[in-house]
Amino acid sequence: MVAIYICEDNLIFQQEVKRTIENYLMIQAYNMHVALATADPQALLEEIHEGNERSIYFLDVDLKHESMNGFDLGKQIRQLDTRGFIIFITDHSELLAETFKFRLEAMDYIIKGDLENIQKRVCECLDSAKDRLDAEQKETRRYLPIKSNNERFYIPIEDIYFIETSPHQHKVALYAEDQQIEFFGILNKLEDELGESFIRVHRSYLVNSKKITRIDFKARMIHFEDELSCPFTRSMKNELKTLEAKEGLANSR
Repeated sequence: MVAIYICEDNLIFQQEVKRTIENYLMIQAYNMHVALATADPQALLEEIHEGNERSIYFLDVDLKHESMNGFDLGKQIRQLDTRGFIIFITDHSELLAETFKFRLEAMDYIIKGDLENIQKRVCECLDSAKDRLDAEQKETRRYLPIKSNNERFYIPIEDIYFIETSPHQHKVALYAEDQQIEFFGILNKLEDELGESFIRVHRSYLVNSKKITRIDFKARMIHFEDELSCPFTRSMKNELKTLEAKEGLANSR
């Protein structure tokens, strides 16, 4: 179920937005719910800190908080939920440009005023989020969610070349198309998560068999695009020869 968060310090308006959302969800029977309605941005951040689900956020820009306004809150949300839907609500239309300054990729920007129009826009945002989520569920692409340097990334699994253990304790390094990211992880768990196309060719290397371009059996090296390569153990030779024959890979003996 998709969680919806509201952060608005005008309690009357906060409850009106919450009521609008809940009534619309009941009518449309969307698989969504209001997880939190609060005036405290820190409370919202604490609520989503441990989760990695894509959520919807209605944020008041003009928060009367001592350390952050709505844009600051949106920026921190982006670090925790990189693909979440953020909708800003404010009295000040001139602040629209700030969303570009903060690079927040907001779904919408609703100006306070006419209540009927606000309700309409809130419902339209819910419709749009529902449509996008439905479209994504139809995609066959799978993603690996990882967290690195307090940012969350979603890496298409089919784009990954290989993953190796890092010299930094409890970390691994992922190599994908135009990307290299180090993060906390364990190869054994990643092997189970990524599926059968990934092969443990070495104690320290987990390889996407679909991305191999050439196998050098003499040097015991596996090659990929972007001039990347990794070693494999002697015990993997027969399995890789079978893969080579099946996939028609180039080799060097």
